[in-house]
Amino acid sequence: MDDLPVERELVLFLCDSLLCAHKSSGVKLHQLKDDGQTFLSCLCIASGGALVLGGESCHSAVALALQALQSPQVHDHLAEDPAVRVLVLRAARSTAKCRTREQFPQIVRDRAQSQLIQDLETPWSVCDLEDVIQGREARFAELSPCQLRHGSGIYGKGDDLHFRKDIAVAAGDELLKAVRRTAATRYPDYRQRREVLLVLAAGWNAEGLEDVCLDEDGHAWRRAELVALAELCALNGHGFFSFHAKFVDLLRRCREEHIPFLFQEVSQIRSLLVGSPEIKPLPLTRPAQQGLPFKRRKTEDASQTAPSGATSHQVSGA
Repeated sequence: MDDLPVERELVLFLCDSLLCAHKSSGVKLHQLKDDGQTFLSCLCIASGGALVLGGESCHSAVALALQALQSPQVHDHLAEDPAVRVLVLRAARSTAKCRTREQFPQIVRDRAQSQLIQDLETPWSVCDLEDVIQGREARFAELSPCQLRHGSGIYGKGDDLHFRKDIAVAAGDELLKAVRRTAATRYPDYRQRREVLLVLAAGWNAEGLEDVCLDEDGHAWRRAELVALAELCALNGHGFFSFHAKFVDLLRRCREEHIPFLFQEVSQIRSLLVGSPEIKPLPLTRPAQQGLPFKRRKTEDASQTAPSGATSHQVSGA
């Protein structure tokens, strides 16, 4: 099977195990159709990790995003430095248990320190999506088109943190579509301008980690996660090369002692103007293709099938 066809629209989705039913951990290209339009999602799934905190695969979502650049389709979308629009998946009410008591209160409070982050969060939560799937009236227009229905919702059967196996892929697809609709409301012209949507849907695994002092390894991962999220939000509207440079910079800083993160005032991280001298964009290099033109590259797993209405492709090395 050839690579997935290059679609005009790319959604770069950075998450933890939220979409682990699509792939346990790593990078996966996933093609979906919504409202008659096809779009390509590049899923960077850092199970057990977060944006810059490594998880079960020792890769953070940001590290996986850099790995994804070796995909010909992703490279095609980003090689000309398109503008990137940012959305942050709402931190509160992200699991069924949050209906009785918030499961990630520290993360919710942390993000409340930054107006920048709050301005880019989705108005709806994962629990709001589950309400619609259970047949309740949608409180948000972006969730109304969801066709998936199940009386038991999307959680349950011994796991309160992950989508239930029998519905996980379908629920994940509905989440991707809802995020894209939210972007279309917030950035009405982003599709016509061929801008890229960057969804930041990670950070919950930093709950309980250090925020005001270093741990025994010299890290303060909860603070690092918050700073990373705010700094990525500050680039909203910039070209992808600026995000590429920021990805590399964040991973470098996270490998070092985290004292500088502790001294950063997250509330003071503001949006940066396009062309700001503080930003040094980092262009992409052509992905290695073992001597083959990258548009002719074959997928490694020609036998893989995808759910109805969706096509998927796992990126080599992920």
